[in-house]
Amino acid sequence: MVTETSPTKRVWLDGDVVTAEDANISIYTESAMRGANVYEGLRAYWSEARANLYVWKLDDHLARLFQSMKIMRMTPPYSREVLREAILEWARANDFREGRRELPEQPARGDGGAHQRL
Repeated sequence: MVTETSPTKRVWLDGDVVTAEDANISIYTESAMRGANVYEGLRAYWSEARANLYVWKLDDHLARLFQSMKIMRMTPPYSREVLREAILEWARANDFREGRRELPEQPARGDGGAHQRL
């Protein structure tokens, strides 16, 4: 449940930015049942002068995330470019000014375990 202290009001789930309250996943996901997930931390910096948020080395973070998924034998349902755009869309939807965020990647269950959610 999202509380008033939650730093993220919106999340990216299955290709869409949704409110945290609407981000429901099945209890049968691998992450819920077995703790199977990978994540990568991000840092971003806000420029007052340019009124823009700059994500630090996003492509390097995505490369590490994909490497972690490969090690865990997870098949990503989205390309790096799609995830890259999703991260930027998610950051804009939350109106972040700076901070550190994590990118979880969790394999879902109920579709043969092949589908994963961010």
